[in-house]
Amino acid sequence: MPPARELERCVKQLGFHGFMGQRFSQIGSADNATYYDAPSVCRFWDAAASLGKPFYLHPRDPLPSREPIYDGFPWLTAATGIRRRDQHPPLRLMSSGLFDRHPTPAK
Repeated sequence: MPPARELERCVKQLGFHGFMGQRFSQIGSADNATYYDAPSVCRFWDAAASLGKPFYLHPRDPLPSREPIYDGFPWLTAATGIRRRDQHPPLRLMSSGLFDRHPTPAK
């Protein structure tokens, strides 16, 4: 997840029109999944909301250690897992109170 300063630089200096992030980030170790509803990401959302730009939550494959049911059958992640796994991050954001804290939609 980019720091708040990087969001501001991308919009103000580089002219970006929005942000894209994957459904989780690996922070600290390759086996860590940090989701966008984590308390450590509050400054990111404060900066994103103040810039008034849209955010796109892009899907990504799960960490192998968190989805052992796909061991030996990687094609199953695309065939069966996309809808199930990619609905959780947006639901986490909706239920975390994020949109209550930042109710103004992007312009």
